[in-house]
Amino acid sequence: MILKNLIAEGTAADVYEQDGKAIKVFHHPHSKTKALREALTHARVEELEFNFSVPDILSIDIFDGKWAIVMELVEGETLEELMERNPEKTEQYLKQMAQIQNEINHIQVPLFHEYRNRLRRQVTELASLDDITKYDLLSYLDSVKRHVKLCHGSLEPKNIMISGNQVYVLNWVNATRGNASADAANTFVLLALHSSQENADQYIRYFCAESGISKRNVQSWIPIVAAARLTLGIPEERELLTRWIQVMDLD
Repeated sequence: MILKNLIAEGTAADVYEQDGKAIKVFHHPHSKTKALREALTHARVEELEFNFSVPDILSIDIFDGKWAIVMELVEGETLEELMERNPEKTEQYLKQMAQIQNEINHIQVPLFHEYRNRLRRQVTELASLDDITKYDLLSYLDSVKRHVKLCHGSLEPKNIMISGNQVYVLNWVNATRGNASADAANTFVLLALHSSQENADQYIRYFCAESGISKRNVQSWIPIVAAARLTLGIPEERELLTRWIQVMDLD
């Protein structure tokens, strides 16, 4: 079957609409492990209880020799689209996202992979970091208490969909267990890169007020998640990410 209705493009996979379903097709034919791992993580998230919804995985399939995940199609508007259309409501949308992130982080998932291990691997493999900076980042990572809280890993406005009166949280590929402050720091980085620094700063204020976590705790994770983000090799992000690594206080 040839898929024609492309609705989203990504670095590792594209998403198509077909017969009322969303089909995520991985770019490379040898992505079996990646597709199955993502499907398992998402299925585990589906079993958790939230006040929002998570799209259901319907099947794993192969299209034109490439592995794919077939999911429930959710139609509506993302928070990103709503923020662009209603800029006067940006504060409301950021507060809503902070509430969603706090709800996610309150769930304990001891069987999920650990966020810390992913960050450690990414920082270790980053050739562009000097040894002293890398040592400082990894030393801080080792010093922080281990948590088993659910971390979304990619929470940003484009991954929250409003469909009628229902809220859906999408894209759980990076879901792990870990520290809520790390998850919030990652959202800060994504907002600063894809929305604005002002929105990122405002978001952290709302998240800290909602969760009771100190702003300093969130800020302490920003150099680490920024370094991990550098491994994606996106040229237009490099300057800002490097600046966060260099100027943040890890003491």
